[in-house]
Amino acid sequence: MKNTTLLSISLLLCGFMLLPGCALLDRLFGNKTEQGSTIDELSGSKTEGVSCPRTSTGSVPKEEAELTGDVVATMGGKAILTSPMVEAELKKFLEQNPQVKQFMAVIPDFENNFVENLINQKITERYIADNKLDQSATYQAELEAMIKEVKQMLNMQTFVQQFPATASDAEVRKYYDENKNEIPELLVSYGGTAAMGVSFDSQEAAQKFLDSVKAAEGKSFGQAANEAGLKGNFRDFKLVNAHSVAIDPAVRTKILTMKSYPSYDIVQGGDKRYWVIFVASHEEPKYKPFEEIKDMLRPVIEREKLILRIKDEYKKLMQQYDVKINTENVNKKQNEQNKVDIMQQFMQQQKQEEAAAQKPKATKPANQAKVA
Repeated sequence: MKNTTLLSISLLLCGFMLLPGCALLDRLFGNKTEQGSTIDELSGSKTEGVSCPRTSTGSVPKEEAELTGDVVATMGGKAILTSPMVEAELKKFLEQNPQVKQFMAVIPDFENNFVENLINQKITERYIADNKLDQSATYQAELEAMIKEVKQMLNMQTFVQQFPATASDAEVRKYYDENKNEIPELLVSYGGTAAMGVSFDSQEAAQKFLDSVKAAEGKSFGQAANEAGLKGNFRDFKLVNAHSVAIDPAVRTKILTMKSYPSYDIVQGGDKRYWVIFVASHEEPKYKPFEEIKDMLRPVIEREKLILRIKDEYKKLMQQYDVKINTENVNKKQNEQNKVDIMQQFMQQQKQEEAAAQKPKATKPANQAKVA
Protein backbone atom coordinates (compact mmCIF):
# COMPACT_ATOMS: atom_id res chain seq x y z
CA MET A 1 0.00 0.00 0.00
CA LYS A 2 2.85 2.41 0.89
CA ASN A 3 4.66 1.78 -2.40
CA THR A 4 1.41 2.32 -4.29
CA THR A 5 0.88 5.67 -2.57
CA LEU A 6 4.42 6.83 -3.31
CA LEU A 7 4.09 5.75 -6.92
CA SER A 8 0.83 7.70 -7.22
CA ILE A 9 2.50 10.83 -5.84
CA SER A 10 5.41 10.39 -8.22
CA LEU A 11 3.15 10.00 -11.22
CA LEU A 12 1.10 13.00 -10.12
CA LEU A 13 4.19 15.21 -9.92
CA CYS A 14 5.47 13.93 -13.24
CA GLY A 15 2.13 14.72 -14.80
CA PHE A 16 2.32 18.30 -13.56
CA MET A 17 5.85 18.59 -14.88
CA LEU A 18 4.70 17.70 -18.38
CA LEU A 19 1.68 19.98 -18.54
CA PRO A 20 1.76 21.98 -21.79
CA GLY A 21 2.23 25.71 -21.54
CA CYS A 22 3.47 25.64 -17.96
CA ALA A 23 6.70 27.49 -18.66
CA LEU A 24 4.89 30.46 -20.14
CA LEU A 25 2.21 30.61 -17.45
CA ASP A 26 4.65 30.11 -14.59
CA ARG A 27 6.99 32.77 -15.93
CA LEU A 28 4.15 35.25 -15.78
CA PHE A 29 2.25 34.08 -12.73
CA GLY A 30 4.65 31.84 -10.81
CA ASN A 31 5.08 34.46 -8.07
CA LYS A 32 1.61 35.35 -6.88
CA THR A 33 1.06 38.84 -5.58
CA GLU A 34 -0.95 39.51 -2.45
CA GLN A 35 -3.79 40.44 -4.78
CA GLY A 36 -3.44 37.23 -6.79
CA SER A 37 -6.75 35.73 -5.70
CA THR A 38 -8.53 38.94 -6.67
CA ILE A 39 -6.86 38.89 -10.08
CA ASP A 40 -8.12 35.35 -10.58
CA GLU A 41 -11.64 36.36 -9.57
CA LEU A 42 -11.75 39.39 -11.85
CA SER A 43 -10.23 37.55 -14.82
CA GLY A 44 -12.12 34.30 -14.28
CA SER A 45 -8.84 32.35 -14.43
CA LYS A 46 -6.98 30.17 -11.95
CA THR A 47 -3.23 29.79 -11.94
CA GLU A 48 -2.75 28.22 -8.52
CA GLY A 49 -1.65 24.64 -7.89
CA VAL A 50 1.58 22.77 -8.58
CA SER A 51 3.80 24.79 -10.89
CA CYS A 52 5.86 23.21 -13.60
CA PRO A 53 9.62 22.76 -13.74
CA ARG A 54 11.14 24.41 -16.77
CA THR A 55 14.49 25.29 -18.20
CA SER A 56 15.65 28.86 -17.90
CA THR A 57 15.56 29.54 -21.64
CA GLY A 58 12.38 27.61 -22.40
CA SER A 59 13.95 26.34 -25.65
CA VAL A 60 16.80 24.21 -26.98
CA PRO A 61 20.08 26.07 -26.25
CA LYS A 62 21.72 27.60 -29.28
CA GLU A 63 25.04 26.17 -30.44
CA GLU A 64 26.90 29.28 -29.35
CA ALA A 65 25.35 29.32 -25.88
CA GLU A 66 27.92 28.65 -23.18
CA LEU A 67 26.82 26.21 -20.47
CA THR A 68 28.77 26.07 -17.23
CA GLY A 69 29.09 23.26 -14.70
CA ASP A 70 28.95 19.51 -15.06
CA VAL A 71 27.02 18.32 -18.10
CA VAL A 72 23.95 16.31 -17.12
CA ALA A 73 22.57 15.60 -20.59
CA THR A 74 23.60 16.06 -24.21
CA MET A 75 21.73 15.95 -27.49
CA GLY A 76 23.67 15.14 -30.65
CA GLY A 77 26.87 15.54 -28.69
CA LYS A 78 25.98 19.02 -27.46
CA ALA A 79 25.13 19.88 -23.86
CA ILE A 80 21.48 20.70 -23.20
CA LEU A 81 21.40 20.41 -19.41
CA THR A 82 24.01 21.07 -16.72
CA SER A 83 24.04 20.55 -12.96
CA PRO A 84 23.65 24.31 -12.19
CA MET A 85 20.61 24.37 -14.48
CA VAL A 86 19.06 21.38 -12.69
CA GLU A 87 19.77 22.89 -9.28
CA ALA A 88 18.26 26.22 -10.30
CA GLU A 89 15.15 24.61 -11.78
CA LEU A 90 14.67 22.32 -8.76
CA LYS A 91 15.06 25.25 -6.37
CA LYS A 92 12.55 27.28 -8.35
CA PHE A 93 10.13 24.34 -8.50
CA LEU A 94 10.27 23.78 -4.73
CA GLU A 95 9.89 27.49 -3.98
CA GLN A 96 6.73 27.56 -6.07
CA ASN A 97 5.51 24.22 -4.66
CA PRO A 98 6.61 24.05 -1.00
CA GLN A 99 4.07 21.28 -0.36
CA VAL A 100 6.22 18.92 -2.42
CA LYS A 101 9.17 19.17 -0.02
CA GLN A 102 7.52 16.89 2.54
CA PHE A 103 7.26 14.11 -0.07
CA MET A 104 10.74 14.35 -1.58
CA ALA A 105 12.40 12.03 0.91
CA VAL A 106 9.86 9.25 0.35
CA ILE A 107 9.33 9.51 -3.40
CA PRO A 108 11.57 7.00 -5.18
CA ASP A 109 14.14 8.64 -7.49
CA PHE A 110 12.53 12.07 -7.18
CA GLU A 111 15.52 14.00 -8.54
CA ASN A 112 16.09 11.49 -11.33
CA ASN A 113 12.45 11.83 -12.36
CA PHE A 114 12.77 15.59 -12.19
CA VAL A 115 15.82 15.58 -14.45
CA GLU A 116 14.13 13.14 -16.82
CA ASN A 117 11.21 15.48 -17.24
CA LEU A 118 13.49 18.44 -17.90
CA ILE A 119 15.18 16.38 -20.61
CA ASN A 120 11.78 15.36 -21.97
CA GLN A 121 10.95 19.03 -22.38
CA LYS A 122 14.09 19.47 -24.48
CA ILE A 123 13.27 16.38 -26.55
CA THR A 124 9.71 17.61 -27.08
CA GLU A 125 10.91 21.02 -28.25
CA ARG A 126 13.42 19.41 -30.62
CA TYR A 127 10.85 17.00 -32.03
CA ILE A 128 8.30 19.77 -32.61
CA ALA A 129 10.92 21.94 -34.34
CA ASP A 130 12.42 19.15 -36.48
CA ASN A 131 9.01 18.03 -37.74
CA LYS A 132 7.81 21.62 -38.18
CA LEU A 133 4.71 20.79 -36.18
CA ASP A 134 4.74 24.32 -34.80
CA GLN A 135 4.11 25.60 -38.32
CA SER A 136 0.77 23.85 -38.74
CA ALA A 137 -2.40 25.90 -38.83
CA THR A 138 -3.77 24.09 -35.78
CA TYR A 139 -0.64 24.71 -33.73
CA GLN A 140 -0.51 28.37 -34.71
CA ALA A 141 -4.21 28.85 -33.94
CA GLU A 142 -3.86 27.29 -30.50
CA LEU A 143 -0.67 29.24 -29.84
CA GLU A 144 -2.36 32.49 -30.79
CA ALA A 145 -5.34 31.66 -28.55
CA MET A 146 -3.04 30.84 -25.61
CA ILE A 147 -0.96 33.99 -26.09
CA LYS A 148 -4.15 36.03 -26.24
CA GLU A 149 -5.45 34.45 -23.05
CA VAL A 150 -2.17 34.91 -21.20
CA LYS A 151 -1.93 38.50 -22.39
CA GLN A 152 -5.42 39.15 -21.06
CA MET A 153 -4.40 37.66 -17.72
CA LEU A 154 -1.22 39.74 -17.64
CA ASN A 155 -3.21 42.86 -18.57
CA MET A 156 -5.60 42.17 -15.72
CA GLN A 157 -2.75 41.59 -13.28
CA THR A 158 -1.03 44.81 -14.33
CA PHE A 159 -4.29 46.76 -14.25
CA VAL A 160 -5.15 45.58 -10.73
CA GLN A 161 -1.67 46.45 -9.49
CA GLN A 162 -2.32 50.09 -10.37
CA PHE A 163 -4.94 50.33 -7.62
CA PRO A 164 -3.46 48.94 -4.38
CA ALA A 165 -5.88 48.56 -1.50
CA THR A 166 -4.93 48.68 2.17
CA ALA A 167 -6.95 48.33 5.37
CA SER A 168 -6.19 50.28 8.54
CA ASP A 169 -6.49 48.78 12.02
CA ALA A 170 -9.63 50.85 12.54
CA GLU A 171 -11.21 49.38 9.39
CA VAL A 172 -10.27 45.87 10.44
CA ARG A 173 -11.76 46.46 13.89
CA LYS A 174 -14.98 47.81 12.38
CA TYR A 175 -15.24 44.79 10.08
CA TYR A 176 -14.61 42.48 13.05
CA ASP A 177 -17.36 44.08 15.15
CA GLU A 178 -19.90 44.12 12.32
CA ASN A 179 -19.29 40.58 11.03
CA LYS A 180 -18.19 38.52 14.02
CA ASN A 181 -21.61 36.86 14.22
CA GLU A 182 -21.56 35.92 10.55
CA ILE A 183 -18.06 34.51 10.12
CA PRO A 184 -17.76 31.01 11.65
CA GLU A 185 -13.97 31.34 11.98
CA LEU A 186 -14.44 34.19 14.46
CA LEU A 187 -16.86 32.37 16.75
CA VAL A 188 -15.75 30.29 19.68
CA SER A 189 -19.29 29.76 20.93
CA TYR A 190 -22.71 30.98 19.80
CA GLY A 191 -23.76 31.34 23.42
CA GLY A 192 -27.49 31.24 24.16
CA THR A 193 -30.10 30.80 26.85
CA ALA A 194 -29.90 27.82 29.20
CA ALA A 195 -33.41 26.36 29.10
CA MET A 196 -35.50 23.32 30.04
CA GLY A 197 -39.05 22.31 29.26
CA VAL A 198 -41.86 19.87 30.06
CA SER A 199 -44.59 19.14 27.50
CA PHE A 200 -48.32 18.57 28.12
CA ASP A 201 -51.37 17.67 26.06
CA SER A 202 -53.42 20.58 27.40
CA GLN A 203 -52.86 24.11 28.56
CA GLU A 204 -54.67 23.36 31.82
CA ALA A 205 -52.23 20.58 32.71
CA ALA A 206 -49.31 22.80 31.80
CA GLN A 207 -50.62 25.62 33.99
CA LYS A 208 -51.19 23.25 36.89
CA PHE A 209 -47.61 22.02 36.73
CA LEU A 210 -46.27 25.56 36.42
CA ASP A 211 -48.20 26.62 39.54
CA SER A 212 -46.80 23.66 41.49
CA VAL A 213 -43.25 24.47 40.42
CA LYS A 214 -43.59 28.08 41.52
CA ALA A 215 -45.05 27.00 44.86
CA ALA A 216 -42.30 24.45 45.54
CA GLU A 217 -39.29 25.90 47.30
CA GLY A 218 -35.80 24.49 47.06
CA LYS A 219 -36.58 22.18 44.15
CA SER A 220 -35.00 22.38 40.75
CA PHE A 221 -37.14 22.38 37.62
CA GLY A 222 -35.90 18.93 36.65
CA GLN A 223 -36.51 17.56 40.14
CA ALA A 224 -40.07 18.90 40.12
CA ALA A 225 -40.75 17.23 36.77
CA ASN A 226 -39.31 13.93 38.00
CA GLU A 227 -41.38 13.94 41.20
CA ALA A 228 -44.51 14.71 39.16
CA GLY A 229 -43.91 11.58 37.07
CA LEU A 230 -43.10 13.65 33.98
CA LYS A 231 -39.58 12.39 33.34
CA GLY A 232 -40.59 11.24 29.85
CA ASN A 233 -41.95 14.72 29.03
CA PHE A 234 -38.92 16.58 30.37
CA ARG A 235 -36.24 17.96 28.10
CA ASP A 236 -33.05 19.84 28.83
CA PHE A 237 -32.53 22.16 25.84
CA LYS A 238 -29.16 23.33 27.25
CA LEU A 239 -28.00 26.51 25.44
CA VAL A 240 -30.60 27.71 22.95
CA ASN A 241 -29.72 30.27 20.28
CA ALA A 242 -30.89 31.34 16.82
CA HIS A 243 -28.81 28.53 15.27
CA SER A 244 -30.41 25.75 17.36
CA VAL A 245 -32.21 23.27 15.10
CA ALA A 246 -33.12 20.28 17.30
CA ILE A 247 -35.96 22.18 18.95
CA ASP A 248 -39.51 23.20 18.03
CA PRO A 249 -39.24 26.65 16.30
CA ALA A 250 -42.10 28.07 18.39
CA VAL A 251 -40.44 26.89 21.61
CA ARG A 252 -37.08 28.26 20.46
CA THR A 253 -38.59 31.66 19.64
CA LYS A 254 -40.28 31.82 23.05
CA ILE A 255 -37.06 30.98 24.88
CA LEU A 256 -35.12 33.66 22.98
CA THR A 257 -37.71 36.32 23.86
CA MET A 258 -37.52 35.60 27.59
CA LYS A 259 -35.08 38.17 28.98
CA SER A 260 -35.52 37.65 32.73
CA TYR A 261 -33.49 34.93 34.45
CA PRO A 262 -34.60 32.71 36.02
CA SER A 263 -38.20 32.76 34.79
CA TYR A 264 -41.04 30.50 33.58
CA ASP A 265 -43.65 30.65 30.83
CA ILE A 266 -45.99 28.49 28.74
CA VAL A 267 -45.93 28.22 24.95
CA GLN A 268 -47.75 26.04 22.43
CA GLY A 269 -45.39 24.24 20.10
CA GLY A 270 -45.86 23.42 16.45
CA ASP A 271 -47.00 19.92 17.46
CA LYS A 272 -49.93 21.53 19.38
CA ARG A 273 -48.46 20.41 22.72
CA TYR A 274 -48.03 22.90 25.52
CA TRP A 275 -44.59 23.46 26.98
CA VAL A 276 -43.74 24.83 30.40
CA ILE A 277 -40.47 26.62 29.79
CA PHE A 278 -37.83 27.40 32.40
CA VAL A 279 -34.91 29.66 31.48
CA ALA A 280 -32.05 29.70 33.97
CA SER A 281 -29.45 32.05 32.54
CA HIS A 282 -28.03 33.62 29.40
CA GLU A 283 -24.56 33.33 27.95
CA GLU A 284 -23.25 35.86 25.42
CA PRO A 285 -21.47 34.64 22.26
CA LYS A 286 -17.72 34.17 22.58
CA TYR A 287 -15.33 35.25 19.85
CA LYS A 288 -11.67 34.89 19.08
CA PRO A 289 -9.77 37.93 20.39
CA PHE A 290 -9.38 40.73 17.85
CA GLU A 291 -5.60 40.84 18.21
CA GLU A 292 -5.44 37.13 17.43
CA ILE A 293 -7.57 37.34 14.30
CA LYS A 294 -6.88 40.78 12.79
CA ASP A 295 -4.07 39.64 10.51
CA MET A 296 -6.38 37.03 9.02
CA LEU A 297 -9.12 39.60 8.41
CA ARG A 298 -6.95 42.30 6.85
CA PRO A 299 -6.45 40.52 3.46
CA VAL A 300 -10.18 39.84 3.30
CA ILE A 301 -11.01 43.52 3.74
CA GLU A 302 -8.30 44.60 1.31
CA ARG A 303 -9.64 42.17 -1.27
CA GLU A 304 -13.18 43.53 -0.89
CA LYS A 305 -11.91 47.10 -1.13
CA LEU A 306 -9.87 46.23 -4.19
CA ILE A 307 -12.84 44.68 -5.98
CA LEU A 308 -14.97 47.76 -5.26
CA ARG A 309 -12.14 50.04 -6.37
CA ILE A 310 -11.69 48.13 -9.63
CA LYS A 311 -15.43 48.23 -10.37
CA ASP A 312 -15.44 51.97 -9.70
CA GLU A 313 -12.42 52.47 -11.99
CA TYR A 314 -14.16 50.56 -14.76
CA LYS A 315 -17.16 52.88 -14.48
CA LYS A 316 -14.90 55.91 -14.74
CA LEU A 317 -12.99 54.47 -17.70
CA MET A 318 -16.21 53.60 -19.50
CA GLN A 319 -17.12 57.29 -19.37
CA GLN A 320 -13.60 58.38 -20.25
CA TYR A 321 -13.44 56.05 -23.27
CA ASP A 322 -17.09 56.76 -24.18
CA VAL A 323 -18.11 53.10 -24.00
CA LYS A 324 -21.73 52.44 -24.99
CA ILE A 325 -23.54 49.14 -24.46
CA ASN A 326 -26.48 48.29 -26.69
CA THR A 327 -28.42 46.06 -24.33
CA GLU A 328 -31.02 45.30 -27.00
CA ASN A 329 -28.39 43.59 -29.12
CA VAL A 330 -26.89 41.86 -26.09
CA ASN A 331 -30.24 40.28 -25.23
CA LYS A 332 -31.55 40.06 -28.77
CA LYS A 333 -30.66 36.42 -29.36
CA GLN A 334 -32.03 35.35 -26.00
CA ASN A 335 -35.25 37.32 -26.53
CA GLU A 336 -35.71 35.73 -29.94
CA GLN A 337 -35.20 32.28 -28.44
CA ASN A 338 -37.71 33.06 -25.70
CA LYS A 339 -40.29 34.02 -28.34
CA VAL A 340 -39.65 30.75 -30.20
CA ASP A 341 -40.01 28.76 -26.98
CA ILE A 342 -43.28 30.51 -26.11
CA MET A 343 -44.67 29.88 -29.61
CA GLN A 344 -43.68 26.21 -29.48
CA GLN A 345 -45.33 25.81 -26.08
CA PHE A 346 -48.49 27.52 -27.39
CA MET A 347 -48.64 25.27 -30.48
CA GLN A 348 -48.07 22.17 -28.35
CA GLN A 349 -50.88 23.20 -26.02
CA GLN A 350 -53.18 23.78 -29.03
CA LYS A 351 -52.44 20.31 -30.38
CA GLN A 352 -53.18 18.76 -27.02
CA GLU A 353 -56.50 20.61 -26.75
CA GLU A 354 -57.48 19.62 -30.31
CA ALA A 355 -56.60 16.00 -29.64
CA ALA A 356 -58.66 16.04 -26.44
CA ALA A 357 -61.64 17.57 -28.30
CA GLN A 358 -61.54 14.91 -31.06
CA LYS A 359 -61.31 12.00 -28.63
CA PRO A 360 -64.72 10.16 -28.57
CA LYS A 361 -66.54 10.40 -25.29
CA ALA A 362 -67.35 7.18 -23.47
CA THR A 363 -71.06 6.22 -23.53
CA LYS A 364 -72.97 4.12 -21.09
CA PRO A 365 -74.04 0.66 -22.38
CA ALA A 366 -77.71 0.29 -23.16
CA ASN A 367 -79.79 -1.49 -20.54
CA GLN A 368 -80.22 -5.16 -21.37
CA ALA A 369 -83.75 -6.52 -21.62
CA LYS A 370 -84.83 -8.51 -18.63
CA VAL A 371 -85.44 -12.21 -19.22
CA ALA A 372 -88.88 -13.23 -18.10
